[in-house]
Order: sequence, then C-alpha cells, then structure tokens
Amino acid sequence: PYLVYDPPNFLRFIYTLAAPIFISIAGLMMYRNKILKNYEWNYYIKRGLILIIIACLIDILIYGNYPFFSFDVLYLIGFCVSIFPFLFTIYKKSVLSIIFIFLFSFTLQAWLGYNSHIMEYSIGEKINMDSIVIFFRQMLFEGYFPVFPWVGLFMIAFVFQDEKYKDFINKFWYLGVIFFVIFSFWLLNTERYIREGYAELFYPPDYVFILWAISFLFLVFYLLYKKFYLRLSFLSGYLELIGKYSLFFYIFHLFLVDKILRYFDISKFLPSIKIENPNYLNLFLSYFLTLFIIYFIALFFENIRKRKLLS
Repeated sequence: PYLVYDPPNFLRFIYTLAAPIFISIAGLMMYRNKILKNYEWNYYIKRGLILIIIACLIDILIYGNYPFFSFDVLYLIGFCVSIFPFLFTIYKKSVLSIIFIFLFSFTLQAWLGYNSHIMEYSIGEKINMDSIVIFFRQMLFEGYFPVFPWVGLFMIAFVFQDEKYKDFINKFWYLGVIFFVIFSFWLLNTERYIREGYAELFYPPDYVFILWAISFLFLVFYLLYKKFYLRLSFLSGYLELIGKYSLFFYIFHLFLVDKILRYFDISKFLPSIKIENPNYLNLFLSYFLTLFIIYFIALFFENIRKRKLLS
C-alpha cells in the first residue's frame, strides 16, 4: 500500500501466490512431524498456543487492538497446529473431510453474506453483543485468514505429501498446468475486494479462489518432488537461511510498517506507482533492498547461533 496505488491485476495475482504456499508449508511440516516423530497431542497444543499468544501480543502491542478480531495468519496457524492431531485423524479416515470443509465455507459465505470490511476494536472501546457476533463471523469465515476455508488449504498439504498420491501428481502434472491456467483466468476475471490496502485476490476466499489455490499447490508440490529448487542452489540456500527466522521477520515487518513507515511520507523517496502511469522500478528496488537487508539480519542471527553452539 505504501508503494502501489490501485495495483493492476498482475500485481494482485503475484501478491496472492504467497499465502497458499505459506499455509500449506505449515501443514506439510506438521504432517512430517507426525509421520516421522509421532509427537503427542500436548506438543501441538503447546506450539499452537505459543503462536496464538504471539498473535494476541501483535494485536495489542503493535496495533493497540483487542486480540482475535482480525484473525490474521498467526491465529490461523496457531489454531491449526493446536488441533492438528484431530485434523490428521479425520484426514486419515477420509480425504473427503477436506472437501466438506470447503463446502461448509462456501455455505457460510452464501448463507450469512460476506462483509468486505474487517472490524477491529481499539483497546478501551466498549464491546457489546454485536461485537461478539462480529468476532465469531471473522474467526469463522470473514477475517483476514478465517478458519473456513483456510483450514482446508492447511490440510491439502497432507494430500500432496501423502505417499499414496505422489505418483498421481508426478504422472499427471500437466493437469495441474491446465487447471492452473483456467482457474487463474477465472480468478482474475471475478470481482475481488482490497482490504485495508491488502490487494490479494482471496477476499472473499470463495470457490473460485479455492479451485485456483489447489491447482497452484498441485504444481508447487510437483516441483518440490522434482527437487527443482536444487537447481537454484543460491536461492535454496537463501530461503533456508531466512526461513529459520521467519517468525522474527513476520513480527519485525509489522512493527516496521505500523510504527515507523506510517509516520513518514515515504512517497517523497519512493513515489507511488499508479495504474495509469506504471513505472515499477521503485517497486522492484524496494523488494530487492528488503531481501538484501533480511539476508544480513538472518546471517547475523545465524552467526550468533553458531557461536553459542561452539561455546
């Protein structure tokens, strides 16, 4: 929002790629933990609660809002991790449980309607019964990353990681390409909200988005199976390094944006990109600079970690 005013569809499309990958990776890691290490339920509850507590602190300390109302991404992942053994069990009983989650999501959206505006309440504001209703609506299907349908995308990773389906993915990868092209065109030609400057194409996360996300993740996991990332050794090394500290970078970037950038008119330094006069040089430079800074911060943390291990 600080660099792009009224972003064109191709930028909105690029923005939309990250969240399905991020959520499915969380599901993949939990699935691998269960298969390889078979942790007990309390392990997942503890990890999930830590993420939920961090999400609450972000809402309170950075945004000055009551927690939970936004139901942003850490709430979702914390919730999914906390109930992971249950999700794993219902998946093993029937893969159709994922389809049920998606269908239930679409039913909620159609039955109760979808509010494009997120309601958040500053600390000290009066909370009434209407606020409680809004809380449950946003947690279930209207928040930034509501339980429905995003739990389904968390569980999709179980399917793509399951040995039973790997041969099918490797053999019929071209179907993923075909459906990805079809659903991408469909997604780009349906009306999508921009929420508080967030221009991703999953507001609302309806059946068009879900079909697109599944086809996209199908291709992502196919490339993982083919170890495509190993051909880009520098990129994989970079991602491995910053991935170790991803939670820190998530919290840090929220603090940076809300507590620092919002108080400066950075358009003086990086003029906003307007759709009627596109010039994306500043945008690309800002991304490059961000990735460059993140790398050296992660390198600094990694050196500290190695010194502690050696000592």
